Amino acid sequence: MADRTGGSRDADPLTWAYLGALGATRTPNLLIRSQMLYPLSYERRRMVQRPERTECSPLPVLPGWRFCDHEPMTSWADFEDAEPEFARRVRELFTSHKHHTMATIRRDGSPRISGTEVDFSDGELMLGVMSGARRAADLRRDPRLALHTHTADPPEEDPSTWCGDAKVSGVAVEQPSDGSHRFRIELGEVILTTVGTPADHLVIASWRHDRGLLRFDRR
Repeated sequence: MADRTGGSRDADPLTWAYLGALGATRTPNLLIRSQMLYPLSYERRRMVQRPERTECSPLPVLPGWRFCDHEPMTSWADFEDAEPEFARRVRELFTSHKHHTMATIRRDGSPRISGTEVDFSDGELMLGVMSGARRAADLRRDPRLALHTHTADPPEEDPSTWCGDAKVSGVAVEQPSDGSHRFRIELGEVILTTVGTPADHLVIASWRHDRGLLRFDRR
């Protein structure tokens, strides 16, 4: 029996409960997560309850579900093999400064911005987080993240010499660690932004495993 929103009242309750565990936002007729819309009847809204879970408990994965199905993931080593010069420039931006910025997803689905440090080990981009940190709980619950390198202002005398900034999006895979949390970053997309010549536009280079490297100008 279909309800007035077009959704089915016979939809699997476990699916709705799972979406609620992801931190989905409930609205009068829709359950919204990321860019996906799910019809939700009035009766279903009343019955869906978020499962009891501790702050750092791993997210249960149902058959057929996995994060970032739309976005192939790859290791830093594979990225480096595919685009060695581009990877070198991005790596330099991450290693030339100690402190960078990371975005994670809170329990309620809103973004969290945190300072972070990264390092490279055995061909992997690695992330260390102190035990009990909120961002570690975010990543254990929902491993999607974005990293942004430390940013310096372009030189006023010649903006085209600016070293640029880099962004990485992907998922964090927790690794065995004593005390603190340790994550390996699987890459979804890598972006490098620089100033073009003449210095009247930005040059944006974007790499993804499924389509390679693209460059375009933005004025």
